[in-house]
Amino acid sequence: VLRLAAKPHTSNRLLIELDRSQSAAAPILDLIKDRFDNTRVFQMLSKSQLPGIRLLRMDVDALRGIATFFPLFFLVVAGMMILNLLGRLIQTQRAVIGTMLALGIRRQKIFAHYLSFSVVSGLMGSLTGALLGLDLSHRLTTINAEELGIPFVYGTSHIGTAMLGVAIGVGISMIAGYAPARRASQLDPAETMKPITPKPIRTSGWLGPFTAKLPL
Repeated sequence: VLRLAAKPHTSNRLLIELDRSQSAAAPILDLIKDRFDNTRVFQMLSKSQLPGIRLLRMDVDALRGIATFFPLFFLVVAGMMILNLLGRLIQTQRAVIGTMLALGIRRQKIFAHYLSFSVVSGLMGSLTGALLGLDLSHRLTTINAEELGIPFVYGTSHIGTAMLGVAIGVGISMIAGYAPARRASQLDPAETMKPITPKPIRTSGWLGPFTAKLPL
């Protein structure tokens, strides 16, 4: 095998897998060079330094970064949407909340009632995403492997990861819905019957000349 790899006028590449540590690679390379009297140019590269493996590792690292960033981004967006929607829902039901409080409904029950809106929304969305992830993960992995030129793919379904995703989704929903639900439970029955006074539009001084010419 060594003679075939060192045959003149060829550019063969010989891969040697060492059973020992990498520190034994240099003496072995010296022995190979001495056997062929330095008639050929030898270059020693570890497996991690091969161009194909380094490019593949860069692609995998990029995919890992995407897989970390986008779930966090979507969780933040989902939390802001739940916070906004639940706040608007409570704002439109102020009179109903005041009536329930006047009739003796406990504030803890009102808090749990509106917090359940965010919990149910987060649970439904998280379960849907987990089921789709379990179904599509192997297909997407195969597509990415074919795009990267990986000859074989072995995929497994990680139930624990799916359950963790559901738990994180529900947790984010609870955190986002806590403040609006608590605000609803702290309302005063008499205040809820009053019409809501719209807040004035705030404009900074340097924007005045520009915003004055715009319609409301």
